[in-house]
Amino acid sequence: GVRLPATIVQPKFIWAETCRPESKQHSWRSTCLVPNSMEILSMVRIIKPKNLNRLHYPFAKTNLAFLITCHDGKSHLFEARSSRERDIFVFGLKLLVARLASKILVGDESVFTEFYNPFMI
Repeated sequence: GVRLPATIVQPKFIWAETCRPESKQHSWRSTCLVPNSMEILSMVRIIKPKNLNRLHYPFAKTNLAFLITCHDGKSHLFEARSSRERDIFVFGLKLLVARLASKILVGDESVFTEFYNPFMI
């Protein structure tokens, strides 16, 4: 997100969906032109699920998965390359959400230099 005078526009978590290519190459490619996003402060749960609903996620690997639930009730499932990578990412994302929220709540002006880039691409 970007900062407007006297206004906070929330930073967003952005991702692009990927799929395995049909060729034998070992690379991934994006399947969408417009990336998906969610506002960071809309995240209410970031968990490593113990089990998954196989009707919704039939091919997900539980030991690599993490689930982000937003305040509107929508959930997004992601997979990491390893369980260690997943654990680090989940811990870091929880810290990021907590740090952003606490800085905004206490009115810490350093939130703007830490979370907002004036040179948005």
